[in-house]
Amino acid sequence: MITVMLLYRLFDRHGSRTAKLSDILPFTVSHKTAFQIGTPAAIIILFGVISLLCGISIYVYLTVCGVLIGLINGMAAALMHKD
Repeated sequence: MITVMLLYRLFDRHGSRTAKLSDILPFTVSHKTAFQIGTPAAIIILFGVISLLCGISIYVYLTVCGVLIGLINGMAAALMHKD
């Protein structure tokens, strides 16, 4: 998770790509805390249910959740750094 977050911050140092995304999705700017807390929780729960129903390995589950949550936290950090 931390690796993906750091890679995202290196990829978007000044937050320009995240700013373009926030223009498309204004919810990410107006509700930063909800975005940073709610989205990872939703990913963990929804992908957890899918993993249980489909019999996906725990290692795949942890990897996918770690990557997605790292990406979301990287985006949230870039949004907060921009302000």
